[in-house]
Amino acid sequence: MNGNPPGSIPVERRGFIATVTINRPEKRKAINTEAARRLSEAFDMLAASDAIRVVVLRGAGERAFGVGADISEFCERRDGPEQALEFEAAWGQAGRSAAHITGGSARL
Repeated sequence: MNGNPPGSIPVERRGFIATVTINRPEKRKAINTEAARRLSEAFDMLAASDAIRVVVLRGAGERAFGVGADISEFCERRDGPEQALEFEAAWGQAGRSAAHITGGSARL
């Protein structure tokens, strides 16, 4: 284990390089709504830093880099129109935050 609590999105900085880790190895790094929000926060923080030039996105664990959205929460998070909007907003914000770091070239 990497020492960070499951579900966390730790950010490590070394000089001008930042490493953002999706820490959900038990779910093969599937991104749920909370992880999307945390990724957005991490990306926004890094975009605001003039010292960061490179961002590496990685997954904790051995099995897979990341499988995409955590579909196990779809029934709960996308059951009605309000939940679906909240889910889409979290994912959309994470994508916009990632794009902001790269000047528009990153996508989630």
